[in-house]
Amino acid sequence: MEGDSSWFSVHQFLNKGLNKFLDELPSLEPEQQDLVQRSLAKLNNLDKIRSYGYHVDDLKDETLTLMDVVEIFNRVNSAGTPLSRADLAMAHICTFWPEARGEITSFVNDMDKHGFGLEPAYLVRATSAVAGGSVNFDAGFYRLSSDAVQGAWPKVRAAFEYMVNVLRHDGYIDSLGDLPSPLVLIPMVVHLARNGVTFADAR
Repeated sequence: MEGDSSWFSVHQFLNKGLNKFLDELPSLEPEQQDLVQRSLAKLNNLDKIRSYGYHVDDLKDETLTLMDVVEIFNRVNSAGTPLSRADLAMAHICTFWPEARGEITSFVNDMDKHGFGLEPAYLVRATSAVAGGSVNFDAGFYRLSSDAVQGAWPKVRAAFEYMVNVLRHDGYIDSLGDLPSPLVLIPMVVHLARNGVTFADAR
């Protein structure tokens, strides 16, 4: 959208607010000025987001388990998309590593071209295990340091690439469809990532 005069950055618009945005109208290109004038009602509605009231339920019970939190969220959000433990884990990682979702998704898309487009959740599980946590996203996962998680991801990525190479060329496994479940890959990825990203020998 960059450079296209028919698009405005919502982020920049909301940072400035409608009034400041309109103050800067004379500095815009003529076609953009025309677009703003034709879209004033929409821009006004967008600006109203600032005064929209959001209901917040603050749960401070420290005895709640991760599964309790997921269950509460899914009940409150019954009309929306259900939340999984993997979704919560990814959201947690993104709090200290905002690029994580994009990096992992991009890698999954690259691997999909080779028939191994694993769901991102599996790679997050492997990253958790390599960082010193568990594949189950238990309490230990939420105690991992940001350095541990970010340091584990390049190892998981390299291990997965190496393993796909071995599976395709030596194991005659051409895609995820040749496997009973993608879960069988996780122990191998974790093993490789923890052991120099290579199998010790052919056996």
